[in-house]
Amino acid sequence: MFHVKQSQNTLINYQFLLDFLFEENQKYNLTGLKNKEDMLVKHIEDSLVLSDYIKKHLSSPSALLDMGTGAGFPGLVIALEN
Repeated sequence: MFHVKQSQNTLINYQFLLDFLFEENQKYNLTGLKNKEDMLVKHIEDSLVLSDYIKKHLSSPSALLDMGTGAGFPGLVIALEN
C-alpha cells in the first residue's frame, strides 16, 4: 500500500487517523477532499514521501518541526511512523 514498509500497528494507526479526519472534516472542513480514498493518497501517502529522507538525513525524528501545515499533515503521519 505504501512505498515504505509499515508495521501492522502503524497501519491500524493510519486507519484511525483516516477515519478521524473523515469524520471531523464533515464538521470543520479541514480539507477539501471529501472521500477516504483521496485522503489516503493525498494526505497519508504523500506525507510518507518524506520518511526516507528523514531516516537518511536526520539524527532523530524529533529534530523535525511541522509548523501549522494544516490538518496535521505531514507531521501526524511521520509521528505515527516513528
